[in-house]
Amino acid sequence: GVLVRLDPDTAAVAHVSRDVGEGFWLFDVVEDGAGKAWVTYQAGLARVDPATGQMRRWNEASGANAPMNGESKLARTDDGTLWLVSEEGGVQARDADGRVRMALKVGDAGGLPKGVFVEQIAPGPDGALWVATSHGMSRWNTQARRFESVPGIANDRVYGFAVDPNRRVWLATFGAVSAYVEKGGTLKREVRLDAEDGLPLLAPSGIVVDGAGVAWLATVRGLMRVGPARRGTRVYGVRD
Repeated sequence: GVLVRLDPDTAAVAHVSRDVGEGFWLFDVVEDGAGKAWVTYQAGLARVDPATGQMRRWNEASGANAPMNGESKLARTDDGTLWLVSEEGGVQARDADGRVRMALKVGDAGGLPKGVFVEQIAPGPDGALWVATSHGMSRWNTQARRFESVPGIANDRVYGFAVDPNRRVWLATFGAVSAYVEKGGTLKREVRLDAEDGLPLLAPSGIVVDGAGVAWLATVRGLMRVGPARRGTRVYGVRD
């Protein structure tokens, strides 16, 4: 349950808290606009102020503001909403003080469909919540107050996604990486790299895209670099 902060410029590591999760493994962490860290753990949510070390927890004893059981993903969208989404598709939207403002069970009207498995949540190019799942991609329609499938994306499993500085949406699927742009309200695929470009047939566990438009994937074989310009792939393992 240890929470540490890494300075990307100096590589300095600072210990923020040594027991955030009340003895449980930590699942996800996100920073809010005030610089405070929000962390999920087994049936728990914590908010930590790195400057003071002050911590507040929500657990099964928190009544209407209790987190969901199991593992929950965390994301903060442009409107300041803190989202918790369980792997099974349950959803909570919380305000800056941690109060639950909306809760959806899997299968509810407006919620995620039954049988879904959630891989990742994060803000999409529109600033709303996007969700990568075993059923493709979904996004939260703020006006209609419901989750909708992202037009142009097949209902295949998506293991992770990222939005680059040019607002292209990158999807990591089994053995492939694809980049999409929005045209007329629908995502259109611009780039796809797969086994023909050297990508191994495996399921990545995360993806980010750097400022040069290069995709980096976390995989069981190591860190993978996917360069669309030269359509090349390199894997960095423990020997690197």
